Amino acid sequence: MRRNIEIFLRILLALALFCGCFYVVDTTLEFKYDDGVTPMSDFYSFPEDSIDVLLLGSSHMGVNVDTTILCND
Repeated sequence: MRRNIEIFLRILLALALFCGCFYVVDTTLEFKYDDGVTPMSDFYSFPEDSIDVLLLGSSHMGVNVDTTILCND
């Protein structure tokens, strides 16, 4: 009986270590920011043909884009 309890505790400890390592790896590799994820997911929530131009990228993406020309066209 004591042997069965020892085996059970070893399995429980191994499972706890695995879950702990999995948690550490998961939190390390998850997205820390949603700069590119949120605009792309919001894009699909708009009605069809309601968006003319979609600029995805860093904040420098729209530097060379003249918005007055986009609005006039």
